[in-house]
Amino acid sequence: MDKPIIESRTILDDSTHIRVSKKSKELIDDIAKRSGRSQAVVADRMIAFAYERVVIEGEDSDEE
Repeated sequence: MDKPIIESRTILDDSTHIRVSKKSKELIDDIAKRSGRSQAVVADRMIAFAYERVVIEGEDSDEE
């Protein structure tokens, strides 16, 4: 299944502030509310999930 898994009650080691669009915040808020997890945990898991799937136009890739 190609979905990020939101684990229960994990604690983040380090954190930083980032800015996201209003729509992205609404999505994070919704998932946080539904899962009972913090916004930070949800955003962290979503970013880690997305990182493996990012394609940057114009960047050389050995996987093409």
